[in-house]
Amino acid sequence: MLAGSGNADAGICTATIFGIFENDESQPIDEIELQKSVLQPGKNLRAAGYCLYSSATILIFSIGDGVHGFTLDSQLGEFVLTHPNVRIPKLGNIYSCNEANSEGYVMKIICYSQHAHLHMLDFLSHA
Repeated sequence: MLAGSGNADAGICTATIFGIFENDESQPIDEIELQKSVLQPGKNLRAAGYCLYSSATILIFSIGDGVHGFTLDSQLGEFVLTHPNVRIPKLGNIYSCNEANSEGYVMKIICYSQHAHLHMLDFLSHA
């Protein structure tokens, strides 16, 4: 999936988002089996990540044991580990979420989103 492709004309970064599932290659795959192999719950992922394309090309991915970031070194022609063991801060001062499809969110996500909005507004008013 190419994310942000509408940004390309403006020079804003775009990205490829990917997920990798295990595939049973011993079974012949017809159209239905192919769809089943792709339409799986996220808990079945073996690896996932994204690649950002801008002034630098950055690959972020996980194979289930931490998240690591690599930057493309154009001189070497390969990705170099630049962001080992990426973590989300316990507390931040930015809330960011693409809420374009929020009308389809399940109630738990809606409640969390509302909590995050209120908490962030409270945090910013005391900063």
